[in-house]
Amino acid sequence: NCRLSQNVDMLELIATIKRQANTDYLTKLPNRRYFFEEPNKSLKQFKKAKAPSMLAMLDIDHFKAINDTYGHDVGDKVLCKVAESLSQHMRSEDAVGRLGGDEFVAMALFNSDEKINQRVNTLEQQLNQLTIEHQGHTISIYASVGQTSYTQPPDNLDTVLKAGDEAMYKQKLQRKAKQAEKMV
Repeated sequence: NCRLSQNVDMLELIATIKRQANTDYLTKLPNRRYFFEEPNKSLKQFKKAKAPSMLAMLDIDHFKAINDTYGHDVGDKVLCKVAESLSQHMRSEDAVGRLGGDEFVAMALFNSDEKINQRVNTLEQQLNQLTIEHQGHTISIYASVGQTSYTQPPDNLDTVLKAGDEAMYKQKLQRKAKQAEKMV
């Protein structure tokens, strides 16, 4: 009986360590390690489903300026607010994670490309309406979201992440160009 109890305790400890190793401490989202292990398994499921899939990469705009101006504790609140919004917006079966710094990722299956575009547009709108309060100041949060969609998932996640990253930076450049036009 004592040995059985020790084995159960050990299994619980192993599960706790594994959960901690795969979860971002701050945002409570799956971390980079988890995302690179789990979605590679998901790619196999996506191939079986033969449905349109998407990967969205998002990056918080001007995050360094928030940290420099208001402090890292406020930057942490921004990260948590974005993680919370991302978790609420995506479905439970979608893969969502924080890759590190101010970069997040979401991967999901949809019935059509139209549904993918709707989801990404809504996500971007929601993220760009987020604010946090700090010492009487309202701090607006802006994020660039790049998406890549595919009907035949690639063999590995790196290919998809690279395409998502490129789409995110393209979107970020377009946003900066629009802001520059408004200033002229």
